[in-house]
Amino acid sequence: MKRKLVLIGVLAAFLAGCNPFYSVEQSMIERGYRWIRRGEMDKAVATFEKTVEEYPESVLARAALGDALFEKYKDREAVDSYSRAISLLENVKPESEGGAPGEPEVIGKRFFSYQNQGIEFPHGLEVYLYLRRGGAFESLAKHDPRLNREYFSKAIADYDKAIELAPTYEEAKKRRNRLLQDSASESK
Repeated sequence: MKRKLVLIGVLAAFLAGCNPFYSVEQSMIERGYRWIRRGEMDKAVATFEKTVEEYPESVLARAALGDALFEKYKDREAVDSYSRAISLLENVKPESEGGAPGEPEVIGKRFFSYQNQGIEFPHGLEVYLYLRRGGAFESLAKHDPRLNREYFSKAIADYDKAIELAPTYEEAKKRRNRLLQDSASESK
């Protein structure tokens, strides 16, 4: 009886035009990250832009686009993409295999994605977004002397938020402390 119900559910989903064993969005995101790992940033950006176009409410697509833009040293665009992902996350949290904020989170694995790997965030997606946006702000601060104080402050605020969500996250603490030291030495 149980097998019959599963089969009926799969068949109904298939007939409705959706394959429950394959997430196109997840597959596109994983493909884009493979381009990043290969150093093909233009292909990664194009893949993520297409994903965002097809899935405009996707937190993961926006985060991934931010990652590719950041790798291409397009810091302003990366900040915009991370900010949009953070805003979307407040409204639509993707289903994950994780716990409370600050704990490890895997998104996509149980949905039988392209390689059934999912996307892992050791301290959760929200922490990841704040840490990455903080890094983009930090990069902007170092490259735009006119606005470096403003960008330093925003980077520190993002690192603080990451630490608040994941108090044991040592990398966030290191980045924050290093940035505070850099900021103090620049003001002298």
